[in-house]
Amino acid sequence: SASNNLVVHPALNAGTSDLTLSAGNLLTIEAGATLAGANITLSADRMDLKNAAGTTNAGSGTLWLKPTSASWDIDLGSPLDNNGYLALSTNELNTLAGTGILRLGATTAGNLNVSAAIAPAYAGSVSLESGGNITQAAAGTISTAKLALTALGDVSLNTAANAVTDIAAHIGDGTPQNRNFKFKNAGALNVAANIDGMS
Repeated sequence: SASNNLVVHPALNAGTSDLTLSAGNLLTIEAGATLAGANITLSADRMDLKNAAGTTNAGSGTLWLKPTSASWDIDLGSPLDNNGYLALSTNELNTLAGTGILRLGATTAGNLNVSAAIAPAYAGSVSLESGGNITQAAAGTISTAKLALTALGDVSLNTAANAVTDIAAHIGDGTPQNRNFKFKNAGALNVAANIDGMS
């Protein structure tokens, strides 16, 4: 871990143990680097994932990317690195591999927006988490077989037609305040269980 920036350029293989990398500001995974572990957690307010497709691999475990700072916003699909939010481009998402759970965001983070189309090559379930709202731009389609959504605020994923087979969701913070859930899909959609622990 590092209080400011952290750069990773060798191969890091934790074997059957967990691998956690944390930076206070920018986490950079250099080209040529590979990461492996039973579960992998990457935590930073900004990330620059330059490694090749599929070279950060948690196998059947959980691969979790989240901001370090509380209430920090997240943008999925954006190729722009910004000091104001954690941006993960389509290419960066494709560096992530495994058959377990790919978790993006956290309930301690801020809002999560999908600004451009994402179709992670990840072979397991994709789980989006937000301490605020989960939204999408007109171009921000989500394509994945299994999708879990957790938000303390509203979920508004009806701007574009997504391509999801199975979905599970948990919204709200446990208070009596009502929250809205909107989701638009291009085909048949199954309300499923056992996606990132949701029943």
